[in-house]
Amino acid sequence: MVGTDQQDTPRTKLLNLATAGGLFLISTGSLFGSNINGILSDRTPAIAAALIFFALLVFSQKRLFPREVFGFGLLIVLSLFSLTSHIPEALNITFASIAFLAGANTLNLRLSRKIIFTGAAMLILLGFYQRWILFPEIVSALEGEARNRIASGRIFSAFILPGQYSAFLATITPLVLASALVEKPRALFRILLLLVLVSLALAGSMSGIIAVSIGSIFLLGADRRVQIAVGILGCIVLFVAVLPRSEVFDLASNANPFTLRWATWKATILGGLQSPIYGHGAGSFSEIFMDRFWTTGADEVRHPHSWPILVFFENGIVGLAAWGLIFSSLLRPIRDRSFRAAALAFFVATLLDVADQSLTLRALGCYCLGASIDLRSTKFSSNRNP
Repeated sequence: MVGTDQQDTPRTKLLNLATAGGLFLISTGSLFGSNINGILSDRTPAIAAALIFFALLVFSQKRLFPREVFGFGLLIVLSLFSLTSHIPEALNITFASIAFLAGANTLNLRLSRKIIFTGAAMLILLGFYQRWILFPEIVSALEGEARNRIASGRIFSAFILPGQYSAFLATITPLVLASALVEKPRALFRILLLLVLVSLALAGSMSGIIAVSIGSIFLLGADRRVQIAVGILGCIVLFVAVLPRSEVFDLASNANPFTLRWATWKATILGGLQSPIYGHGAGSFSEIFMDRFWTTGADEVRHPHSWPILVFFENGIVGLAAWGLIFSSLLRPIRDRSFRAAALAFFVATLLDVADQSLTLRALGCYCLGASIDLRSTKFSSNRNP
């Protein structure tokens, strides 16, 4: 479940170092990002990680090219040549595809987990700082939506939204859980697991908790007692997370996350059906949804809270098929069950929230997806030195 393919040679040590550098960048959200027009962006660390991973792939002695790469390629083509040309999204998908390939070609999964844990520990500490030190100090100086968000106590660490931070925590939880069960020092990993669960509750996002529950159940297997235990723990964390959010318990509220999502998804799908084959073009949702397709009850957003629904709206059935090809990896033979569980948790989070909107989180999810596939003896490998 937590094995390694490490080969102790100078070349592999260098490749492992490169992997660690890129993986650290995508495991820290926008911590090393920048402020663009008042909006926090993680584009800089995403680009840096993509360049490192690309160099890793170029200098790898043996490269693996899973068929899912064609799904990424088709989404890139659609972003560039469909109804609208949206170069930024094409680049974003390219970053994700490079991270996916880096995961498929990584040599040391144990090292990868440790690097992810290092980044996660930094983000968790930042989240606690926000919740108990920073937010109480600045809330009185804010007003409007910013004040309400800070006063709610929901933390987002180095991400833009609590939902993204929750999705990040959901993605890494199966990795931490696997290490807490079988790796030493177990006490350290169990402390980290506890901190992750506390952070999930403080982030207050139901989608992340649902995602982590499904990923953890997959990791731990089909034992009914284990499933029940994980389910009960998930319900406890979920209750603690949503208890301060009164709108969750009021289905008539305009801010209720259930009714908002349902109305937003319905409006987005109906809008997508007006151009069902190739969609309205990459990047079109944020530009035309509010003016042309928004209906009463739907959220006033730049993202429909679901990656596949967004892909259908912008790239149609063709784009949705490409997206499905990428995540068909979840049905592939498993190289490492903990990374497969992490990828599954990320997948569920993208169904329910804006996880894909963070470039570093998208790259991390795709890295875990690639790392989870057993491709070591397939025809997709390329050997530079036969």
